[in-house]
Amino acid sequence: MKGFGNIAVASTFSPRFLPLLAEARAFAEKLGSAFSVIHAGKCGAEEEERFGKAFDTLRINPRPRIHCAEGEPAEAILRAATELGVDLLIAGAMEKDVGSRNFLGDVARTLIRNSPISLLLYPRPATEARAFRKLAAIVDFSPLAALALKQTIHLAEKHAADSIHAVRVFTIFDQALSQPDEFFQGAKSAHPGVAAEEEQLARFIDAAGPRSVSMEARCVEGATGFAVSDYVQAIEADLLVISSGLPGSPHPLPQGMDWLFNVIPTNLLVLKGGNAGPA
Repeated sequence: MKGFGNIAVASTFSPRFLPLLAEARAFAEKLGSAFSVIHAGKCGAEEEERFGKAFDTLRINPRPRIHCAEGEPAEAILRAATELGVDLLIAGAMEKDVGSRNFLGDVARTLIRNSPISLLLYPRPATEARAFRKLAAIVDFSPLAALALKQTIHLAEKHAADSIHAVRVFTIFDQALSQPDEFFQGAKSAHPGVAAEEEQLARFIDAAGPRSVSMEARCVEGATGFAVSDYVQAIEADLLVISSGLPGSPHPLPQGMDWLFNVIPTNLLVLKGGNAGPA
């Protein structure tokens, strides 16, 4: 398993320029890694001066290497990240927020769909970067989800987090498949399928191995997987972790999680393929 030894942050001179650099620095430091910058645009004397001032303002020393990627932003960033052998790409995520919803911009949406590299997306990066105190991981009992849960535990321990929530999405469709007779006879709460899912979830968590952070298992029921978004916001999670297939996979995101292409409830770590191991 590859870890996160080679971290890069995708940067533009947007209003989130400084906050995103601060978040990248803080995240890399928690893992004991350095990070570089992939600038979506040209690099000349003016750009180098702006980066220099930003690094001085944030007291980032030694200064990260800057790689320039000209062209359509998402494609240029991914091309540079691939050429540089990046294990984790950090980027901003939000185009706009409406109420409590963080709607993804085009670049972030393209990165989730097309990146072969794991992603850490911040909808609201802050200059005063904070550690992750409460993490949530989506569990679908797949081998990729098992790796993602182990990575979540690793990150939680690095951040001295308070808790981890292992979340299993259990939609009406799942209920109908698990216990079709009871479902179509109108069984409602305390559905037998939920109890079976909870037992399987407990075994799945145990298989992830020992941990020093409190773990809570939760089956989230709803008509669609979007119920997870409400749950993640209700518990005020700082980070949501999901596993993802590589580009071209028939189902790049876990079942019921396609809404993440449009809106995310909090900071999002998308672990691509098998790139989910501890740093």
